[in-house]
Amino acid sequence: LGQSATLTLFLTVSAASSYSYFRWCAVDSSGNKTAQRIALVDATLFDGAGLTGNEHPAGVATSNNSQVAGAINFVISSGYNYSSSYEPWRAFDNRFNTTASMWWSLSVPNAASNYIQVEFTDGAKSILSGSIIVAQNFTDATNIRLEGSTTGAFAGEEQTIHTFTNTTSGSGFVTHTF
Repeated sequence: LGQSATLTLFLTVSAASSYSYFRWCAVDSSGNKTAQRIALVDATLFDGAGLTGNEHPAGVATSNNSQVAGAINFVISSGYNYSSSYEPWRAFDNRFNTTASMWWSLSVPNAASNYIQVEFTDGAKSILSGSIIVAQNFTDATNIRLEGSTTGAFAGEEQTIHTFTNTTSGSGFVTHTF
């Protein structure tokens, strides 16, 4: 009685790391890359928490390196796409809930080629939240990992930003967020 104690806590808050390259790839529950197909209808990154702030890439993609309006500050690519009808830019064209506009890795030859990525040519982006929409009936990948890289090599220097889990659950077009 009559005694008081002081508790001091130190909290280190660090900003999200910034990357110029972002890659989505299929992984199993152990984090190993897989050749399980992904049908990615949309992918969006935000520099604010809770899907707020600036959207990246901004605008509506019309090819792997062009958009309807605004600055052309990105290059979209993939290790593989099933056909020209499912090119990588289609996951960034803001046409939601249609399999007529998605990137699809059906028949991908190996796990190393099973990815889609965006390079921001105007500098690194600090991403705090994001979302993907998958066409569940055409996706076998149980998990999709978002990775960031400053070099674009993805040869061990990349960092995991988030892993979307249970990407085969649900039906139709399923949105996953972080």
